[in-house]
Amino acid sequence: MSTEGPSTVPPTDAVRVVHYKKGELSEIREASIQQYRELLEEPGTTWFDFPPGYSVHALEELAESITERHLALFEGPRLNGMIRLESYEDCALVVLPRSSFFDGGDNRSPLLLVGPNWMISSGWPRATCLAGVQDRLQRGEFLRARGPDFLAYAVLQQALSSLLPEVERLSHELQEIEEEPPSPAMLERLHDTRQGISHLRHAVVPLRDAAAGLARELQGSASMEARQALRDLYEIAEAPLDDLDELHTTTATIIDISLSTVSFRTNEVMRVLTIISTIFLPMSFITSYLGMNVDVPLAQWRFGYPFAWCLMISSAGIMFGYFRHKGWLGPPLLPRHRERIAQAKARKTLH
Repeated sequence: MSTEGPSTVPPTDAVRVVHYKKGELSEIREASIQQYRELLEEPGTTWFDFPPGYSVHALEELAESITERHLALFEGPRLNGMIRLESYEDCALVVLPRSSFFDGGDNRSPLLLVGPNWMISSGWPRATCLAGVQDRLQRGEFLRARGPDFLAYAVLQQALSSLLPEVERLSHELQEIEEEPPSPAMLERLHDTRQGISHLRHAVVPLRDAAAGLARELQGSASMEARQALRDLYEIAEAPLDDLDELHTTTATIIDISLSTVSFRTNEVMRVLTIISTIFLPMSFITSYLGMNVDVPLAQWRFGYPFAWCLMISSAGIMFGYFRHKGWLGPPLLPRHRERIAQAKARKTLH
């Protein structure tokens, strides 16, 4: 066991055991179950942190040796997306669902087992979730003067804090997407952002529920401060959840606007094509009539060919002018008609 002060961090594949009390902090490397039990008899709080990929049998053996009961730590939550919370006379167990944000590399559910003077943690990434708690223990005596219930609060708080930059990143990314014109690449990027929002929400909700569950299940007068801190953490977790819900609603709005824009452009194209087809319809009728393999009087007339051309051009011109007059094919030709159409649109908007 090392002396007071900053201790050497053990290898990542080793069990990190931290024993602390007010004014004192010590850390040991991996030891036997018997040595761990002897450590629990000393005054203070002991924190057992099992790294990713560690033996499940060894972790459950330690938990059973301390609590003298079978806990089935890696049974997982009962329902998908919900936490597993179990309370006993001398300890409380909370198991969170698997999440890509808390994937320590072995695809195990993160868990906390809180006892009267000890806590076991497993499945939490040390770099993002536990490093900050370890630094707080080494820097100051505020966390050392409190028990394992407050240590569990610190782990959940640090885990929640590690997700806040991801909320900001998704918010900035969504703002950039809003400025882009609708396109297949934009819709694909929007789909990825929407999926990231859903995954992040599924990581924040269990943390909020775990804080509420521990605040309800922790017993003893010494846990009053920790229970209040956990209730505060529950309220703090509501803020990023509200932001995520708002971002999720924004993505749905952007999708609707993008689809409406694409539909509007399609309608514009179809309108132009329909108008062009309508303009050429009389011309097609005239050419079909004159091209019939029968005796057509107009075809025998010496001025029939120029007359047919004049008829086709005049019919196309009349229809083109009518469409421009109605504003279906560009702005109206006459100013007064432009004003009349603008007034009609304004009345429709008011109604």
